[in-house]
Amino acid sequence: MDNSQPAVTQEPVPGSSSALRISRARGMSYRVPAEVTTRGAKYNFVVELTAHRPDGSTVVGLGEGQPRGWRTGDAPQSSWNYLTELTRRLEGLELPLQDLAGSLQAVRDLTADFSTLAEELSLDPEHVRPFRGTLLGVEVALLDLLSRAHGLPLAQLLGQRREEVIGVPETLRLGDSTRWRPEAGAEADGRYRRINLRPEAADTGVMAFVGLMNTVERRIAADQRQHKLWIDFDRSLEPAEAEEFVRLVVAAAAEGTLPGTILIEEPVRASEGLHLAQLQRLVDAEIPEDSQLDVRIMGDESVWDEASLERLDADGGLRAINIRPAQVGGLLAAVDLAEEALRRHPDTEIFLSRMVGGSRLTAGSLRHLALALPRIDEARVIAVVENALPLTDVEYLSVAGERAADEPGAAEGLDAAEERSVADGALRESEDTDDDDDGEQTPSSAPAAVSAASAESAESDSDDDEDSEDLEEPGFRQFGHPDAAGLGVVLTLNSMVGEIENMVSYPAQPVVQYEGLSPTIYDDVDNLHPLGPNGSKGHLLEREALALGLNTIRYSKGAFTATDGEHPPIPFKWSRNPLSSAVSLALCTHKEGTRLQLQRSGVPVPQGRTFTNGDFTTAKAFAQRIGYPVVVKPAMGVRGIGVVAGIQDDEQLDAAFELMSGSKLGNQDFIVEKHVSGRDYRIVVIGDRVVAAILREPASVFGDGKRTVAELMIDKNVARRRNPHLWARPAKYDAAARYELHRAGLTLESVPEPGRRVQLANTCSLSQGGDSVDVLDEMHPSIIEACVKTVRSIPGLEYCGVDFLLEDHTRPLDEQDAGICELNAHAAIGNCEYPMYGTPRPVARTLMRAVVDHYGLRTADEPAAEITVKVQVRGKVTGVGYRRWLRRRALHTGVSGWVRNVDDKTMETVLSGPTAATTALVASLILGPKRALPTTYAAEHLPHQSFAGFEIRDAQGTAGTEASTGATEDEDD
Repeated sequence: MDNSQPAVTQEPVPGSSSALRISRARGMSYRVPAEVTTRGAKYNFVVELTAHRPDGSTVVGLGEGQPRGWRTGDAPQSSWNYLTELTRRLEGLELPLQDLAGSLQAVRDLTADFSTLAEELSLDPEHVRPFRGTLLGVEVALLDLLSRAHGLPLAQLLGQRREEVIGVPETLRLGDSTRWRPEAGAEADGRYRRINLRPEAADTGVMAFVGLMNTVERRIAADQRQHKLWIDFDRSLEPAEAEEFVRLVVAAAAEGTLPGTILIEEPVRASEGLHLAQLQRLVDAEIPEDSQLDVRIMGDESVWDEASLERLDADGGLRAINIRPAQVGGLLAAVDLAEEALRRHPDTEIFLSRMVGGSRLTAGSLRHLALALPRIDEARVIAVVENALPLTDVEYLSVAGERAADEPGAAEGLDAAEERSVADGALRESEDTDDDDDGEQTPSSAPAAVSAASAESAESDSDDDEDSEDLEEPGFRQFGHPDAAGLGVVLTLNSMVGEIENMVSYPAQPVVQYEGLSPTIYDDVDNLHPLGPNGSKGHLLEREALALGLNTIRYSKGAFTATDGEHPPIPFKWSRNPLSSAVSLALCTHKEGTRLQLQRSGVPVPQGRTFTNGDFTTAKAFAQRIGYPVVVKPAMGVRGIGVVAGIQDDEQLDAAFELMSGSKLGNQDFIVEKHVSGRDYRIVVIGDRVVAAILREPASVFGDGKRTVAELMIDKNVARRRNPHLWARPAKYDAAARYELHRAGLTLESVPEPGRRVQLANTCSLSQGGDSVDVLDEMHPSIIEACVKTVRSIPGLEYCGVDFLLEDHTRPLDEQDAGICELNAHAAIGNCEYPMYGTPRPVARTLMRAVVDHYGLRTADEPAAEITVKVQVRGKVTGVGYRRWLRRRALHTGVSGWVRNVDDKTMETVLSGPTAATTALVASLILGPKRALPTTYAAEHLPHQSFAGFEIRDAQGTAGTEASTGATEDEDD
């Protein structure tokens, strides 16, 4: 590509307003769909800025941040706190609009201030460049806002220098024949100037070279030897192995068995990044005199700012760098880095990449950046999120706000979806549906370059630092840039109803409410997140055991034992405990046996009977005799599997039989009983006391006359994300929600009037977005008495959740239609510990105290506010980054202490701090980092003590060098 084109001249925009005032700043986080990533859970931040000109017109700017751990200096919670602070500071801010230079300088000044703030707010000294992935989203939103206000594409605001950019070729793994397309090599001449190979983890440089040569011999035809070869190691070699490898590569290139132009990307880990310049010197020394060979070492994770370039220059520098804006901290920082690299070495090749899991917001910003860099050789910026999640759409209107005459679709009669496809740039000749092993497909005849700011490549690329793009087969596509201001991308908020993990807005949005109640605020949600969606189920009882001074041994997420050191260990699994007998547990799972037992005790139960598996004829006659509506359910079941309620006639009954039979519990006897009208309650009984009661309501939102249904749902789900029991159970926009909205004459875009309740589901399941409301203090004594009597009627049952259908929990039982529909001897604790609305009830504490009293265990009189425990973890816990993972977790939860490896299968740690945070961290030890496989841990109390921070110690127990080196890669441990 010709990189000598002059910058596009920018003139002030005639008639621009003097200032743009940000009236609303909003930040959102969403989880990148697992099907488009290759390694672990990843989150992106979306920043939305709404601003007004003095004339009152509105403009919206968007940006996407990519927090990616050590690569970008971001840790999940602290990065979100940082974004929250930035959104607070952005509201009310004024940005100059007199000319482009002034607007651009304003963004530079703001990002400089925000970078200083990042250093002040960072909790982890290992992050030498904190929150750069987060800062990227804020900077792009500001740039998008200003470029839209000026009526220009973002590239022009940045100082556009060219009209087209070359896309990066696909990645080939050694030995991976299924991803190679022979035609790709034949058609690549001109457009795809490199063949990108990525070795798997290699033991030695020789083995890596042998694998490379084997792949080249099989994959590259003789007439393709002139193509450049790009080798991406992803930091898999030790320095000595890398030296061995490059010597072999240079020798092979000199002999003509490899192409004469070779690029080797980041062969050593980032902590060894200074060795890259030494490798380049070695390459240059190995190339024979008067040779035309061009072999370059490319810096990636090791190059993020001017200081890193200066350190590399001390050893001779590099002549190729891969710039990732999320790593360098923004688009403007990327321009500065490229200019500095070229100033130091004018022939430096510049490449551009996004981090894994980017949407069109990221891809669009990098396309514009590619046009404005002082030099760009190739770029990899394809968007993958939209393959699984319709987060954004493409603007295809002109900057003037009207469809251009030559705009794709303007004169061709395309429908909206086709217009978006054309505007998004994909021109594909045919869809690949060939499943043969050779994987051949017919390529289209693509031109040599990706035009007009699009640097997107359609090729698949399964680099662990990139995205798995197997959803789209490798092919050749030309992308056109939409003629629109700013990024040319809009947010489709409706698709994000169930996907937003967190949201912050300034000015603050009204709090979502339920009949005048605000959501209950919990302080421990961030501590419990690492335990997973059901983490509280297995943790709460152990938390209470440790708080009382008991020692524990955990065997899995759900199972642990507790002991005082004098009595035999007491086993627990999830909410199961030894107070209730095995016979009582078995009886509660047999619904017909339970119904008969309760009926004999005189508590209200629906009229019904059990039928033999398949005897639907007799069952239908019974339903006709007792009268509709009825309920059908398996005779023995759990979690509502196979249950169908509200059946109104014979036709619906036949459908219910079919549905129940197809469930996991459908091959057994079943029950038909009278449907009881009423609201759904879960009432928890321990011994002879009702200790908690919640009303379970179907998912719904309440209108405020301002927000759309979609916005209300997002706000509701954000509130649920701050609930330790409900954070992974959002209200969903699914078929049931669409049906309920249609029935109410509403859509997601509707703005319900103040106070109007909009129902979104016909089930009270909390897992489907239902609400939990604490009602214990309002419960009528007759209902409480009936619940205690119910549990007492089952011999040996000491802990139980009574599922009661009631018209009104404040009225006497004999004045309403009511019925107990189920007893749950394994009732989840979290729903009453963490109701969405109302008072939390200490069910776990009450249950643990009952166990302690029953078995006579020696414990403290009251739970401790702070504890210190020593924990030994066994399993695959060394050499997998466990110690650094634990140190990061401890720093972010405010727990102090130390950690060390005892032997190759044992890790030991001492943790000290507030009981809730410390016990949650203890529970997470059974999971560990992604490459760990712990089997057990034993937690033992120590006299309470405090530590200064958290240290990584050596096997002898003294502070090791790992605690202060600043190394950040999990693999280092």
